[in-house]
Amino acid sequence: MFCDLSKFLFLDCQRIRSIVLLILISCTIGCVGKPGTPKSKQRIDCKNIKGITYTGYGSAAYSESSNESYFKKIHQSGSNHASVLLTCMVTSATDHNIVCDSYDSPKWSRVASVLESAKGQGLGTSLRIYIDISGGKWRVYWRPDQIEKGLKRLREVYIRFAKLAQAQDVDLIILGAEIEQLTRPDYTVWWRETISEIRKVFSGKLTYGANGNPSPIFKGESEYEWVGFWDNLDFVGIDHYPSFAPSFLGSESENSDEAILLELRRLHEKWLSNYISSAKQKPLLLTEVGFPLAAKGIEQPYKWNFDKEVQQSERLQALNAKALLQAIRGKSEGALVWRFLEDEKKLHPMGYILSEPLLGAIKNHQTCTQE
Repeated sequence: MFCDLSKFLFLDCQRIRSIVLLILISCTIGCVGKPGTPKSKQRIDCKNIKGITYTGYGSAAYSESSNESYFKKIHQSGSNHASVLLTCMVTSATDHNIVCDSYDSPKWSRVASVLESAKGQGLGTSLRIYIDISGGKWRVYWRPDQIEKGLKRLREVYIRFAKLAQAQDVDLIILGAEIEQLTRPDYTVWWRETISEIRKVFSGKLTYGANGNPSPIFKGESEYEWVGFWDNLDFVGIDHYPSFAPSFLGSESENSDEAILLELRRLHEKWLSNYISSAKQKPLLLTEVGFPLAAKGIEQPYKWNFDKEVQQSERLQALNAKALLQAIRGKSEGALVWRFLEDEKKLHPMGYILSEPLLGAIKNHQTCTQE
C-alpha cells in the first residue's frame, strides 16, 4: 500500500513508511502519555463531592439574580457540585399532611432551573427533599399522629420529586434529613420498600442525611447508628455538626494556625472514625457541614443565630473548614457545606456566612487525587 502511494506523492516507498511510523508514534505519545509512564498517573480522579448547598424558601425562591450570586460563590470556592434544597411543610410536629405546593415551598420550575444551570456549567447536582415544621421547630420532633397516613404521604412526595429529578438528570437525591422519629428500626422495612420504589423511577444515587450528633429525644443514641437501611442507599449520609471545646478557645491569638489546625483536625477525625465504624462498607458522604462565623461556632456549629455581641472570627471559621476537609480526605466521598441563603439580608451576621477565607479554604481543598 505504501509503495502504491509513492507514485502520487513522488516519494520512495521507504520514506513513506518512515513518515507513517513517526505519525503513529506521535499519536501514541500525545493520546496515551510518555512511554514508561504508569497508566494510573494519566488521569485525575475527581469523583469526590465538594459543594455548597443552596437554600431558598417560599414560592418566590430561586430568582435569577440570586442564582447568579450562588454560582459566583460556587466558582469562588472551586466547588464541583450544586446541592439544591426543596422544602415541603407540615403545620405542626404531629401533622401528617405534607404540603409541597404552598407559598412556603419553592416552585419546582425554579428549582429545575437551578439544576439545569448547574448541569450546563459542568457541575454535579443533588436535590435534597426536606420536611420542615411551620414555625421553625426542628424536624427531629416531627412524628405524625396518624403515622400510616404520614408515611404514605412521605412516599408520595419522594416518588413525585424523584421522577422530576430524573427528568433533570440529577446525580443524587438526599431523601430528607434528621427526621429521627421516622428512621427508628420500626420503620426500616418501610424505608427499604420506599427506596426500592424510588429506584424504579430514578437512576441516580440516593442517600439520607442522618443527624450526626446525639439525639435530643433518644438519649445516649445517635441517628446514624440506628438507621437500618444504609445498605439500600449509595452513601451513608451524615449531617456533621460536632461540638468541640478545644483548648485554644478564648486564647486563639496565642496559637499558630498550624497548632489550631492540628487540634481541630484531630477532633474531626475522632468523629469521622465513629461514622465510618457505622457505615457497614458503604461510602460516607457528609450531607451537611456548617461553619458559623462566630468564634463560638466551634462549640455550637449547629447554631445560626448568635447574639450580635458575640465575637466573629473568619480565621477560626476557615481553619475549622480546612481541618475538616483535610480529615475527610480518603475517608469520605465528600462534603456539602451549609449554606448559601437566597436572601442574604436574612443572614445573621454570626451565622453561616460564606466569608472570603472560608471560600478560600474550600477552594484550596483538592478533592482530586493523582493516581
